Amino acid sequence: MIKQWLFALSRITIASLAFYLGNLSTVDPVQISGNGNPALLFIPILLLLALFIMNDWIKVMKFFNFNSRILLPLLFIIGIALFFIYEQQVDNYHERKEYVQQVVIEREYKITDPLFLERVTGITYTYMSNQLFNLNTFVIYILLTLAMAIMYVLWTRRRSPISSPSSSK
Repeated sequence: MIKQWLFALSRITIASLAFYLGNLSTVDPVQISGNGNPALLFIPILLLLALFIMNDWIKVMKFFNFNSRILLPLLFIIGIALFFIYEQQVDNYHERKEYVQQVVIEREYKITDPLFLERVTGITYTYMSNQLFNLNTFVIYILLTLAMAIMYVLWTRRRSPISSPSSSK
């Protein structure tokens, strides 16, 4: 079991490193960005890694044999936490978007083309990478993997319906 714990810890460490490097790749809007956003290459890795992390959570829950009286309230608490973290993330995104738009307007000599401003503040643009790869999104990532693992465990533990007696001829 120690080997499984080390694998689980290493997967979470790799995910946190990917979030950290993605955050570092954010370009300050006073600089001109390069060709594309290299941080987006972490997204497929993180999605694949999420499956392994969920599997690790499932193994932990089965190892400790948590019952539904623990898992259901935990799932409810995770849902509430996700709601508040998501709300904070949306607020941070709008603040960052306004900041980037103001800097770009000043840098581009008062050009206020709404299409251009919307493009440079899109979530995939390098000025906004820190909105995909920050502490809020890392916590959301971990909590979502935990919530999906809890739902899987609860789903597999549910009782099968009573079968109706078959009619005989």
